[in-house]
Amino acid sequence: MTATQFLDAVRERGTFPSRDAAELATRATLATLAARLKETGALDIASQLPTEIAAFMLHDATGARAHLGKDDFVHVAAIDEGAPDAEAERHARAVFAVLREAISPGEVADLRAQLPPDLRAFFDDASVG
Repeated sequence: MTATQFLDAVRERGTFPSRDAAELATRATLATLAARLKETGALDIASQLPTEIAAFMLHDATGARAHLGKDDFVHVAAIDEGAPDAEAERHARAVFAVLREAISPGEVADLRAQLPPDLRAFFDDASVG
């Protein structure tokens, strides 16, 4: 999957008005996810993504937000995106749905294992709606 394909899929699933809007939501969601994961988890996921998308997960805050559950995750992503929480939640669902398709099943399992139950369920149930 290329970066363009990833962002186009996010745009379609999240019904974004533009690819730039889909990119902003993708950046906010993946950066928040990376901050929630152990460094090796973020690096493993990033290694399976297009370089431009992987860059959203590669920063110094990895693991800094290890305590985040679903509601806090959505709120942090909303702040980063500059969107209301409800909108950011819908956007994160679109990003998570595409992320599940872009990484290997083994990496999906590893990612799930690092998430608390409420965030794991959010990731598993990610669909736009």
